[in-house]
Amino acid sequence: MAQKQDINFVKAVIIGEANGKTSLCDSLVGLPYSEHDSTIGCYSKHYSLSNGPYSYDFHVWDVSSSVLIDDIHVGVMPMRLRHSNIIIISYDSSILGIHEQIHSALEFSKPLVNPEKSCFIFVGTKLDIKPSSVDNSSEIAELCSKFSAKSIEISTKDQINLIELRTIIIESCATLFSHEIHHSLVVEDSKSCIIL
Repeated sequence: MAQKQDINFVKAVIIGEANGKTSLCDSLVGLPYSEHDSTIGCYSKHYSLSNGPYSYDFHVWDVSSSVLIDDIHVGVMPMRLRHSNIIIISYDSSILGIHEQIHSALEFSKPLVNPEKSCFIFVGTKLDIKPSSVDNSSEIAELCSKFSAKSIEISTKDQINLIELRTIIIESCATLFSHEIHHSLVVEDSKSCIIL
């Protein structure tokens, strides 16, 4: 039996417009879907997860969309993103055209992120209400190529592709720490707090 190695600290930040970021944050730690009021400041979840013999102390920060549009909050954005390993940029997948939705998030995050120590994941929410006529695949492919990022569309309400998203996160953690990928995600504990 392989022995557990040292725990690795991982900070993930979810940014984007108001499109279900808090529900996404909850889903990553296995909490059931629930409606949320708009986040004020920053909502943080903490849990431990395992990738085979590797353990990650995983902190997920759900940053209010007001940080992106309110001049009062713009000054705190560098603090929210500092030392982030995974930057999750969320967008509403039920709307055609994503560049307008994520432009502010990308403009704020690009100068603050070290590409050698961080990675981007583009996550489309609200897949359960996405019309068949909406196809953002070419835009997403372009963004993924430009930022060496991964992408996925999910529904927290209907629990669609959440396991796949966790797998992408595990793979990203393993890449960042040069670990082998074991695909055995285990959420060991969960805590949350509000940071204003």
